[in-house]
Formats: sequence, C-alpha cells, structure tokens
Amino acid sequence: MQTITTLGWTALLFTLTLCSANKNIYSLKFNQNDPFEIEWKRVDSLDSKRLPKQALTLVEEILEAARAKEDADQILKAFLYRAKYTQELNEEGTDR
Repeated sequence: MQTITTLGWTALLFTLTLCSANKNIYSLKFNQNDPFEIEWKRVDSLDSKRLPKQALTLVEEILEAARAKEDADQILKAFLYRAKYTQELNEEGTDR
C-alpha cells in the first residue's frame, strides 16, 4: 500500500513539474519562430471540429519532421499533443 502511495505522489510531482517547466506548452501555439505554424493551425482546426483521430495523424507527421530536424521544442509539443489525442481516443473508444 505504501508503494502505491509513494508512486502516486511521485507521478503527481513529475506531472506538476513538467507542466510548470513547460509554462503551459499548449499556450505556446503560434509564435513567429515556429517552423510548424501552419501544421499546428491545422491541428487546432481539427481539434475544434472534434476530430482527434485526424489530429493525431497530423501530430505524428509533425513529430516525425521535428525529429528529422532535431527540434526539441517541437518534439516535446508533439509528444504532449499525441498524449492528449491518444487519451481522448482511448476514453471515447470511437474512430472519428
């Protein structure tokens, strides 16, 4: 029981640290130095239309391109969006 509690607190602390360190990466959507600005706008458009499967596909493409360019900021952003859409799809259990 103690292990579960410790593990839970560790996970919570890690999550809070990640959110604080990234200064809410979701708000860093479209700065002028964003080489993927057009793609992220498309992701947001799909998100507003509630199409997580298509948004996830586009995020995977962005992630692949960011890895090729070794762009750590875009890789992190893509990981966070991928987690978001993966979770949405798992919770809904539907293919949109």
